Amino acid sequence: MNWGYYSRRGLLGAGLLGGAGLLAGCGSLIQSVERDAPRLYRLSPEVKLPSDLPRVDWHLVVADVESSSALDSLRIQLLQSPLQVEYFARANWTSRLPEMIAKQMLIAFENSGKVLNVGRESMVGSPDYRLRTEVRDFQAEYFDGAPPVIHVNLAQRLIDLRGNSVVAVKQFQAREEADRDSMDEIVRTFDRAFGKVLGEIVAWTLRNGETAYRSAASSQNS
Repeated sequence: MNWGYYSRRGLLGAGLLGGAGLLAGCGSLIQSVERDAPRLYRLSPEVKLPSDLPRVDWHLVVADVESSSALDSLRIQLLQSPLQVEYFARANWTSRLPEMIAKQMLIAFENSGKVLNVGRESMVGSPDYRLRTEVRDFQAEYFDGAPPVIHVNLAQRLIDLRGNSVVAVKQFQAREEADRDSMDEIVRTFDRAFGKVLGEIVAWTLRNGETAYRSAASSQNS
């Protein structure tokens, strides 16, 4: 890891806020860091969609995103080993990660122009489908040294609310290596990985939802 970079940025212990040993040995540095407000970062992924997606006439709810307590945070997670969760110091998301993900999912569906009505739970009357999301991974991984690999893994469940049945279940993952070990570049890499996953989720939801919708309509008319 590029310790010099993070020292210049005033990050705790080379950019990481880690375990008890680090906390115990850096008292004056911690106090200095705590006096400084963290830099705030937001997700702004670019989402590319296939050109052959169906235009659908049903209503979709993007449910609140679920995650572990470690990811349900303003803090940006990193892993140096699979066994220990750490966070970047002096760098936060602008809002809790699950809330940011839900917002960007909603934006991606709206920008697709393919769905009749999409919104959060309180915004859609008589919805046909609910899309439930669980964040399994959303971190910078330093397993092979620096720069890190950004790992995004979102588990999706599309539910037909008319019949209270599960239409489809799938995990979507992306791994992207950052070009440099800098906080700005790490966040840009989060955007790249998240954007890839979002594009796949939107396409999967529209195709599976439309197939189920047409199948139900055909059964009713037969």
